[in-house]
Formats: sequence, C-alpha cells, structure tokens
Amino acid sequence: MIPIIGFTALPMSANDIGDEANKILRKHQGSVLFRPESVNVEWLVELVLSEYGYCMELKPDTYFADDIEAVTDFQTRKVYIREDTYNKLEKDDGRARYTLAHECGHVVLHTEQWLQKLATAARAVDITKVKPFISPEWQANKFAAVLLMPEQTFWPAYCDLVQEQDMLNGFEIQELASIFKVSWTAVEKRIESLRKKKGLLM
Repeated sequence: MIPIIGFTALPMSANDIGDEANKILRKHQGSVLFRPESVNVEWLVELVLSEYGYCMELKPDTYFADDIEAVTDFQTRKVYIREDTYNKLEKDDGRARYTLAHECGHVVLHTEQWLQKLATAARAVDITKVKPFISPEWQANKFAAVLLMPEQTFWPAYCDLVQEQDMLNGFEIQELASIFKVSWTAVEKRIESLRKKKGLLM
C-alpha cells in the first residue's frame, strides 16, 4: 500500500489555478472553450502525463486505503488508479472523471515543488485540513473543476438554463451534469464558486 504523506503547497489563487487548466485546454482540446461539451478526459490526461514524463498504472482495489481512488507518486512519476475507478471512468462516471482530472492537477501544479519534498499525494474523501490556498487537495480540486467545466462555456450554459426556468432545479443540474459528464455535486460546487466569483448571492 502506498504511504500518504501530508504537506502544504505553494500558495495559488483560484484564478491562477484556472489559468493553468485553461492552458491545457487551449493546447489540446480548445473546442471545449467555445461550446458546452465534455472533455475527453482520459485521452487528455494521458497526453498531459506523457508531456510531464508520467504514466498511469492500474492497481487492484486492495492496493489502496478504502477512501483512496487514485495516487500521484512524484518520485516514480506514476499516477496509480484503482481498477474499479478506472472501470467507472470507461463508463463516463462523473466522479471517476473528476478523480483523473484531480490527479492531473497534482502533476501540472505540484510536480516540481513536491519533488523537492519527496512527497506522495493522493485524493481521498477528506481534504487535508490546511488553509485552502496552500492545500494541494484544494488546488487540485480547483484545477479539475476548471478542466472539466470551463467557465467560458459552463457559465453561459448555466445562465441559459436559469433564464429558461427562472430558477435552478434538479432538471437543470442534471442537464449540466450530462453535458459536462460530471457529478451533481461537482455541478453544484462549480455554480457556487462562479457565483461567488461574480459577486452574486446564492
């Protein structure tokens, strides 16, 4: 079983993290910045991992602690993913897609600084309890949200649905989850984040 080591990351704002995710999208799948559609996350992440000298490796579920879905190992430059999570990824499961995008965030945002610390990072249900802007888990989550739900297309799609219905309900959340192939929870958190960014009250 891979040991999980706690650490803090260099401070990054949500905007700076978003810029990094958008660079990836502009370089490899720019169409998602112009029309609401889902990212080909498995292809995209494998491409990015290759650019950073990483590879993805499947491991049996018993290889991980119960609440761990994937692990980024900066020393071996491998992203280990649970077999059951990968099987869900093949079915476009929203949480599995988010997990892979999250690990991509670790690779892009943290490789150099974590190599210096010889640390291993993992995505679990509970995020490391440190201040958000220096939490590697918070940073990787923000990266994943932008990668899978770019503001340029997610926000207009959200506004169009709200305008049509005068309010957001389960149908609209499901519609956005289906378009971007993410979970309801990811949609709700992305809406909350963008509304706060734009100074709108919930």
